[in-house]
Amino acid sequence: MNLRAMLEWDVGLRIFYLDLPLAVAGMYAYHAELGACLVVNRKHAPERRRVSMLHEYASMFVDRFKPHIAALATSTRKPASERFADAFALAFLLPATGIRQRFHDIVSSTNDFQVADLRRLAHFYFVSVESMAQRLEQLGLIAKGSWKRISGANFAPQEASETGLRPQPINDQPYPERYQFLAVSAHERDEIGETNLAHFLRCDIVTAREIVANTLTSREVVEAIGEERDVRLDFQKSLLAAAS
Repeated sequence: MNLRAMLEWDVGLRIFYLDLPLAVAGMYAYHAELGACLVVNRKHAPERRRVSMLHEYASMFVDRFKPHIAALATSTRKPASERFADAFALAFLLPATGIRQRFHDIVSSTNDFQVADLRRLAHFYFVSVESMAQRLEQLGLIAKGSWKRISGANFAPQEASETGLRPQPINDQPYPERYQFLAVSAHERDEIGETNLAHFLRCDIVTAREIVANTLTSREVVEAIGEERDVRLDFQKSLLAAAS
């Protein structure tokens, strides 16, 4: 569920969420010193952003050094690289083995697979209903053209809270978590002032101060008494020096 954090920390991508034109899903560029940088359109729904993130990740496999801009819809046939990126995103988010297993579990228990089941399955995998329907069609689990028939019948997916489903965690911060830590660390070392910090964090000085306070403060549970307290963290303190 924490796809962005996984791609940032485990893969090393630099993922930014910025307001882009609605027709643009995301962008990709590689820099020798910064590594692979992705921009995802923050105006889009969270489910769409996850697909866009993986689409741009796939662009790195196609050509690491070629900048890329992903448009949502085009009137011409997509090139092979774009079709690969689309397929990669769906296969990553909706792995065939897991999808088949859960689909057959539903059918075995109810002897049917209804639109309500489609909605719940889409929520479980944190994708749009359209993406889930198209994936089921690709795997031959439902008939081709099912999504067109559903969407043509004034189908309107409800928010998770409206259908009794718990909302999925959403991280729509404009900059990567590590980027924020580096900026706050530089400020703590007096390498940058508040004005530069606010510039790097794309906010005003008051908000920058709040980000510093929140970043350096951790809410911890005191095991002996079972109560919570705020712990101020010293980013510059070495944990290896004491061990040696």
